[in-house]
Amino acid sequence: MKPQWIFALPPSVGDSMQRAQAIRSMLGAVGCGSVRTALTYSALMTDLLDGNVDVAWAPPLVCARVEPLGGRVMLRAVRGGSNSYRAALFTRGADAPGMVGIKGLRAAWLDQRSMSGYVLPRSVLREHGWNPDTCFSRQKFLGSYQACVEAVLNGKVDVSSTYATGANANPQRVGWMSLAGGRVGELTPLAYSEECPNDGVILSPAVSAADAAALTAAFQTLVSDQATCRRLAAALDVDGFDVPPPGTYARLKEDAEHAPLE
Repeated sequence: MKPQWIFALPPSVGDSMQRAQAIRSMLGAVGCGSVRTALTYSALMTDLLDGNVDVAWAPPLVCARVEPLGGRVMLRAVRGGSNSYRAALFTRGADAPGMVGIKGLRAAWLDQRSMSGYVLPRSVLREHGWNPDTCFSRQKFLGSYQACVEAVLNGKVDVSSTYATGANANPQRVGWMSLAGGRVGELTPLAYSEECPNDGVILSPAVSAADAAALTAAFQTLVSDQATCRRLAAALDVDGFDVPPPGTYARLKEDAEHAPLE
């Protein structure tokens, strides 16, 4: 077994020095001698596949590509009592034609790497028989959910999507409903996507069986201590963790392959 394991963080987490230091301190106690931040999600995936890092905190987009190639998600994030979330597509106007009338409309998305802000909505479109590359007259990326909601409210686009909690979450939260504020009555839901598992702690496929067993035991010990688990969860901006069944993320592979990681 390695004397020290290497743990990687995605750009969205590692760009906060305070959060990264808190994570580094906790993981050092379980044998992760190095905690590094990947410059891009693509670099994070490559490092996992090549064995340059042993374990990483990764978004579902990365987990979905690495798990089918032998990676194993040891822990999955829990937020608001749910281990998954959905995309919620919406439009403006109570008399909107719904998914059957989406042809030729204008769409705004968060980012090409966002599951609920781009990847999952495209899956919904395909399920309804639409080609997501050609069914809209125009598509653009606005960089935030707030900007997407405002674009629909102000008539600059017709369709967008935000996050929503899993169907069994309590309480339920739907991004566009919260972000629209007092104008929420002007918006209408179109469809929800299938549920997507939350971020996870994933092992590199290149990790030896002995290291995989030792890492799994180390992280289980870490999260079994309530105080330590709470600190790690807070540093990763989640409420807690569970252990997902094998293959949980692999089912997203087809959708994930259509999304860039740079």
